[in-house]
Amino acid sequence: DIKDYVSELRSFVENLRIILVLNGNSSLFLHSQLNEYRELGLDLVFDDNGFDAEELISFIIKGKLSTRNKKDSRIVDELINKNEKPFLMHKEKLLKKKEQHIASETSDGKSPDPISFSEPQGHFTIGVFNAARGAGATWTANNLARYFAMQNYKTCIVDMSSSGAVGMMKLKNIDTYTENFDIDELKSKYNVTVIDFGTPIEVSPRGDNFKLMDQYKPETIQCFTNCNIKLIMGFSAPWNIEKIKFFFINDTWCSLFDDSYLFIIEGKPDRVKKLFPDGNFYSREDDYREHILDAFRKEEYK
Repeated sequence: DIKDYVSELRSFVENLRIILVLNGNSSLFLHSQLNEYRELGLDLVFDDNGFDAEELISFIIKGKLSTRNKKDSRIVDELINKNEKPFLMHKEKLLKKKEQHIASETSDGKSPDPISFSEPQGHFTIGVFNAARGAGATWTANNLARYFAMQNYKTCIVDMSSSGAVGMMKLKNIDTYTENFDIDELKSKYNVTVIDFGTPIEVSPRGDNFKLMDQYKPETIQCFTNCNIKLIMGFSAPWNIEKIKFFFINDTWCSLFDDSYLFIIEGKPDRVKKLFPDGNFYSREDDYREHILDAFRKEEYK
């Protein structure tokens, strides 16, 4: 019974998105049946005119719309006709794309490439930087790389920590680089380049001073600040909060802050947020990965 099945799925993840792929087109189904599915909060995709379910699911995983040559755009028509926001794009934006598509018909009356689903096109770098030793930069870099690879982003992970940990990772569909790499070249080759910076600086216990670690160069810090997203890993324990404080009292760092800097704190970050309200603080358990993905998609849509 699909109602019980959906209820069971959502008992694990309350806001889970469930997509039901139905054979044929909407005219083959009773209105009462389709309404029941929609009342359950299901997204319906009709597998008609040559689309098969496996192909459709692979499109959905890719998660964005653009212009690309496919056999038919009827699936987009189905989405537009529903009063909802399909695949993170507003209904109005889809309609505008369809109008542009119709207006650009060729002189022989045939329509050009219809709107369909495509792979990610952007190229982004994510830097992961420990404010204190053991704060989790390598684990987080690994976690982010896996996440973006699952979203169909061509992903690599780079070791700039000199620890060698990246070279020992067993990652599926993710390339790793530990030496003799050029970040700009990797950025042009991959959709997402995740860089593990380890712990480049040692912050004093009071957070009022720091020194660059011996194995790092000033250019390493510059590389981190050039990343599209900068994650600074820290702790919320009283004896480690001062190391986060450094980034807010040091003239150079605090002048750099914008929305691309995220602070990831072990445990609940509420106490740290109160001390430094200007920072973007997340717990390791928060879904900051989705926050980053949304930022990348918005950038691609520009």
